[in-house]
Amino acid sequence: MVWFLFEVVEYNLVTLLCHILIALMLILFVWHNAAGLITWRLPDIYDLEIPDYTVRFFHNKLNFFLRKFYDIATGKDLRFFFV
Repeated sequence: MVWFLFEVVEYNLVTLLCHILIALMLILFVWHNAAGLITWRLPDIYDLEIPDYTVRFFHNKLNFFLRKFYDIATGKDLRFFFV
C-alpha cells in the first residue's frame, strides 16, 4: 500500500502528514462538539505528556543525522559523498 501511494500515485510524504493532521484535528473538533450533545467525556489534551528523556533521545538522534549530513555535504566524508 505504501509503495502504491508513493510510487504509483506519486503521493508526497508531506502531503500525507498534512492530511493525517487535518483528519486528527477534524476528529478532535467533532469529538469536542459532540461531547456536549451526547454524554461523552471531553478529550483532555493535557493528558498528553512527553517525558524529558524521550525528547532528549530524539534531539540527539536528529543532531547526529544533521551532523552526518553536514559532513557528507561539505566533503569531510568523501566515501558517502560520492555514493
